Amino acid sequence: MPALLDALDTVALPNAGTAPNAADPVLRARLTPAITQAFGRLADFWALTEQEQLALLGDSVSRSRLYQWRRAEPLRPLNTDQMLRLSYLLGIYEGLMRTFRQAPEQAAAWLRRPRPEPPFHQRAPLDVMIGRQLFGLAAVRFYVDGLTGGPASPDEPPRPAGLAPTPAREITAVIVPGSRDVRMSNP
Repeated sequence: MPALLDALDTVALPNAGTAPNAADPVLRARLTPAITQAFGRLADFWALTEQEQLALLGDSVSRSRLYQWRRAEPLRPLNTDQMLRLSYLLGIYEGLMRTFRQAPEQAAAWLRRPRPEPPFHQRAPLDVMIGRQLFGLAAVRFYVDGLTGGPASPDEPPRPAGLAPTPAREITAVIVPGSRDVRMSNP
């Protein structure tokens, strides 16, 4: 499958190195076509039903609006809620692709498989995202970022396939008496 996020690579963002301002209507208008196209690919890759797509996108996306996105018709700019939800979903996708780069089909399966650890508590990640709405999207995104060591850094080249991650090192924290300072060290 071609990279789902390729469409977003063609959108130049102002102030490289800073997060885009989702409240900026001009930026939202520029990003809308690429983000909605990426969501369509994500929905296909994850085999999301129409009902699941609408539930993930929240009340501000109607069935007819979803069809407009899929047909790439002229679009109204995304609102801030839609931009935030889609950002979480695309971040989850990216993190899962880094985790399952050797078997991408496992990423879609992972979403539907119940997980014992928090924040899932024996529920599937997709169920958490749908049931807890924006909070569920955030919780799954943070969990996936934790699996991969955080969001991808634009300055860091992708790790070659098959290369094991750097082993974790022990970090020692020392609380300085009489102050709020914490000093960290790598032995």
